Amino acid sequence: MIKLERKQMHGFGSFGTMELSMLEGTIIASFFPEAEEMTIKEIQKRIDYSYERANTALKSLVKKGIVKEEKVGKTLVYSLDLQSLYAQIGFDHYMLERIIELKKKNPKVFRAIKELEK
Repeated sequence: MIKLERKQMHGFGSFGTMELSMLEGTIIASFFPEAEEMTIKEIQKRIDYSYERANTALKSLVKKGIVKEEKVGKTLVYSLDLQSLYAQIGFDHYMLERIIELKKKNPKVFRAIKELEK
């Protein structure tokens, strides 16, 4: 699990007719790299926001059809609709952050990989 280092690192603003808050974008990105079901507590730990803020944003994402909510016993679990355009944007953003991180931490390795791609 990768914990986001700062709040609202990911956010999409508006795209088409649907608007997403920075927090909603952060939640979408928090599903990666696993893209598996998570409880609100797991999501909250990844995004470093209060339970209430995470819950409100998740409910909004469920209404927008980007995140699915399912009750398993007494626990609500959330999963990202991987067919959603926003899931693809979230994954792309997650991958871009990893590339930037690699470039900063290991510039020689990054350059070597770029050379191999040619």
